[in-house]
This record gives sequence, C-alpha cells and structure tokens, in this order.
Amino acid sequence: MLRRILAGLAILSLVVGAALLIFWWRSYHHTDHFAVGSFQTNRTEFTTHAGNVMVSRSQSVGGMILTQSSFYPIRQIASGSLVIPAFWLAITIRAKLPRPGRPPKNPGPLRK
Repeated sequence: MLRRILAGLAILSLVVGAALLIFWWRSYHHTDHFAVGSFQTNRTEFTTHAGNVMVSRSQSVGGMILTQSSFYPIRQIASGSLVIPAFWLAITIRAKLPRPGRPPKNPGPLRK
C-alpha cells in the first residue's frame, strides 16, 4: 500500500517538475504572472522572469497592505521536485536486491 502511494506521489512530482521546466523555459521569452487569494485575507503572487520566480506575499493589516517578496531560481525548485521520484527509485531497487541471511524469494528448481 505504501509503495503505491509513493509511486503515485512520484508520478505527480514528475508532472509538477515538467510544468516547472515549461515555466522555466517560458520565463526567458515571456513574463508569467498569477496570484492566489485576495487582498482581504492573504494573497500570494508568482511572477516568472529570466529563469527566476518572484514570490510576493501580501496581507492586509488594519487597512494597510504589507508585501514581502522573495526570489527563487526555477531550476532549484524543479530539481527539488525530483526528490520523491528518487526515493521511489531507491526503494524499488532495494526491494529487488537480495537480502543477506535470507533465502531468495524464487529459488528456482533444485539442481543435483
């Protein structure tokens, strides 16, 4: 059960990584801008340009809007999305290797 969940997360992570690589490529030709939330509560804006993403967090405090911005390279974020598929690959390879001190699962026919 846990392997199936990890395999699903690995596939989802690869899809997210592919989408991030598309945004990385587009950032050198276009400026993409999208936001989540509203100014009445909390708002997060993402802007891509020249291989970087600027994340701006805005919140309304007493009628004033406070904004904090951070820059991240898209390459770093996309490579971080490969962590879960790497765990899945390591677990899959480890499951196929023989265990010391245990007989193999399929010993095959006995030879004399």
